Amino acid sequence: MAFQQYISDDQIVQAGITRDIATDMEAAWNFEQSTWATGSVTSDQFYTVPPTSLSALPGTLLKVDEAPDTAKFTLPPSTALSRILYQTRTLNGKAVPASAFVLWPYSPRRQPDGSIPVVSWAHGTSGLFGDQGPSHLKGLSFQFGAPYTLALQGYVVVGADYAGLGANRTAEGQTVPHEFLANPAHANDLFYSVQAAQAAFPPLSKQFVILGHSQGGGAAWAAAQRQAVERVEGYLGAVAASPVTNLFELPADGPLFGILTTFVVYALQYLYPEFDYRDILTEQAAMRWELYLQLKAGDGVGFSVLLGIDLLKPDYAQNPYLRDFVSKTSNGEKAIAGPLLVLQGLADVNIDARTTTRAVQATCKAFPRSALQYQTWEGVTHNPIMFAAQQVWLQWIADRFAGLPVGSGCQERKHRPFLPQQRYQEDANWIVEEETEIYKLAMP
Repeated sequence: MAFQQYISDDQIVQAGITRDIATDMEAAWNFEQSTWATGSVTSDQFYTVPPTSLSALPGTLLKVDEAPDTAKFTLPPSTALSRILYQTRTLNGKAVPASAFVLWPYSPRRQPDGSIPVVSWAHGTSGLFGDQGPSHLKGLSFQFGAPYTLALQGYVVVGADYAGLGANRTAEGQTVPHEFLANPAHANDLFYSVQAAQAAFPPLSKQFVILGHSQGGGAAWAAAQRQAVERVEGYLGAVAASPVTNLFELPADGPLFGILTTFVVYALQYLYPEFDYRDILTEQAAMRWELYLQLKAGDGVGFSVLLGIDLLKPDYAQNPYLRDFVSKTSNGEKAIAGPLLVLQGLADVNIDARTTTRAVQATCKAFPRSALQYQTWEGVTHNPIMFAAQQVWLQWIADRFAGLPVGSGCQERKHRPFLPQQRYQEDANWIVEEETEIYKLAMP
């Protein structure tokens, strides 16, 4: 698509940024729009929520788009796509609509009763607004990192957008905010999206496993905690990779800590009407935050405008609303039900391994009979954990559907590279893009 400028001279002055920063933001915003499968969610009728949602209980199926045009997406060959709207539940218990994708394999696995096993995929951070919902993106967010791999292995993948992403308005036109890092709310999205998908497509198994990474890793861990107090039949366990556990326990000097906390501000603005983001954001950060809210762009634009400055005031952690949010949404030191596999790269600078380790140890100390397995990978960073650990999580998921037992008590395992660490590709240096030219597609 042609490059467009979105940021006016007045906005540049009000945000206190330079034209160079604005140009970087616009480049990121142009790229983000190129990843949309169907234009903005505001112009895609699928995301229009039907009036029946106004009285629907969480888990209710609201709408089915059984066969969207897969040519608009960058899916692996011999996979198919559906999309659904369903009712979910926010952190404070309010019923709201949400969206999800359903990715189908060509030759699905089968359970003994003939049903198709389901994996609920919990994605990492994609943004805060409707256009950042994975069901709206050509690559469904994270592509071969998990959803494509699962489908190619014969599982039906139900990928919740999380409330506020994708479908982000009620039938009455009210905004559905994305409660970023509200782990219990994201766990609700996962359970209810599976329930709605099962209602939409009867061949799906009643049994399911949850797999999540980063923000989604926190959602998967929260799902295990939710299962301990709100049992859902058919739940077989969860895998939490690079999981968000406790925001306050992440190193404050980490490269994305300020960004994560600033993104949480969006949830706080809706959850606590008395909250004022100026109480925790620096003056410079507040000016830039206001511009970001005007654009309603994805995390790439957010990184362009928010990285490189002091975002948080020195006493930000004393803010009562932020403290209450962290208390209600943190993982660890809480009972879990069903087996939980936690995966962590020891070179991860986004989710520090020490934070994950503390959460695991606190859970195991408080609940020593928890079926919790903790596995770490030496030299592996944030996103690459899904590739380094792929054999492990695929086998673990297969074992759950096969009914293999998991013993009680916590277990730990450390993985080291077969070759010297410096010989391995550290992070992804490629993306999946749309291409139709046969001479390019024929290239090895």
